[in-house]
This record gives sequence, C-alpha cells and structure tokens, in this order.
Amino acid sequence: MKPVRIGSVGLSALPPRIAVPLAGPLPAHSLLRLRQLGGDLLELRLDLFPRPDDNYLLVEVRKIRAATRLPLIATIRSDAAHPWPGPETQREKLFLSLLPFVDAVDLELEATLTSRVARQARARGKTVILSYHNYHRTPPPAYLHLLLRRFRGQPGDILKIATRARKPAEVIRLLGFTREKPVPLITQAMGEWASVSRALAPLFGSRLSYAYFQKPTAPGQPGLRELKDLFSRLYPSLKQK
Repeated sequence: MKPVRIGSVGLSALPPRIAVPLAGPLPAHSLLRLRQLGGDLLELRLDLFPRPDDNYLLVEVRKIRAATRLPLIATIRSDAAHPWPGPETQREKLFLSLLPFVDAVDLELEATLTSRVARQARARGKTVILSYHNYHRTPPPAYLHLLLRRFRGQPGDILKIATRARKPAEVIRLLGFTREKPVPLITQAMGEWASVSRALAPLFGSRLSYAYFQKPTAPGQPGLRELKDLFSRLYPSLKQK
C-alpha cells in the first residue's frame, strides 16, 4: 500500500494523527495554541463558517494559510445534516478556487462533483479524501465493501467512513472492516461510542482521528486535549509530535 501524506504530515496508523475541524475563523494565537495542544492538521469545515459566500470563504482560508504551517483540509459538506445552501456548481467552483491554498480536499464519495474536483486536486498534487457519513447507523459489512468498490472507481487517495454506532457491535464491525486495510482508510464512530472508536481505530489501521478545539462538529466528537491525553496514555512508546 502506497504511503499517504497530507502536506508535511505522513498518515500511517501509528503514531496516531489528529485533525482539528474548524467551524469558523480563528485568530493566529488560537491557531498556535491548537498546534501546541497536539493538533497535526486542520480541517476547514467551510460549510459551517458564518457566511456561505465565496469571496468571504476564500479570504478567510488565505488568512488561515498565512497564519499556520499546519496542513489544511478543505471540506464543504453537503448532506442531510449539513445542507449547502447554494447550487452544486457554486460548491464545485469554490473547491477549485481553494486548491492553491490547501493541502487536501474532503469530498463526498457519491457527490456529482467529486470526480471532477478530485482530478483537478490530484493534478495539483493535493491529497483527496473521499468520505461517507451515516448519522443514523453503521451499515452491514456488505455495504461497507460496496463503499470500498465505489471508492476504487474514483480518483481518491483515502476513504473516510464515519458512522453512528448505537451499540458495541457496530464499533466492532467498523474496526473489523478497518483491519482488512485494502486501501488507506479513516474510520470513526459517531455518537455515544465515539471515544471507544477513536481510541482503538489506530491499532486497526485508521490513518487519522478528529477532535474539536472549541466545539464539536460531529456527535460524540472528543476535545483535542482529551484525545491527545488518551493517545499519550494508550500509546506511550510512540513519539507524539
């Protein structure tokens, strides 16, 4: 399996890496503090920023790019839980305008814009995360493998699967799928079993975990300090940057 990087950060299962989603602009001193607390990457959740305006978002991304050396992931989610207010053509244009300032893009696996944006991103040397989110349940293994087949038909570098786990068996199902590691994976459970999933996922091969700095962007998402402390206790022999 080929190595995967986002900017300067190599993504192997161990040592665990932490991406911090941002739901709005942060001042430079907060970005520095976030890095000091153990954040390895920033996910810019532009669909959650205060204004869905292209010019505003581009200006804010450029400010963040100038204020930090952490790699940036651009995400403009559009699903039932986070509907994008504009047309898909606007979302596609916004993704493309952001490519010079970010290191990776996170695109929904089945969005109509995904193939076009992914090809442009890879042509510019950017990493492409193709993601699937299910806020209600963890699908059965057959559906998880269907997602894998769909991923292989797209120009992506990492498959991300985030699902709601309502009981331990669903966490085990997601971890078991991750352990097969047929492609680079990011897997995480949402909801009441989120912390268990994030604690164990690196052992099973998941390449990245997510933790919030100011407020959660997903159900059950742990805080950055909490997750960093947990990783330090669970993986004491691994060098944590």
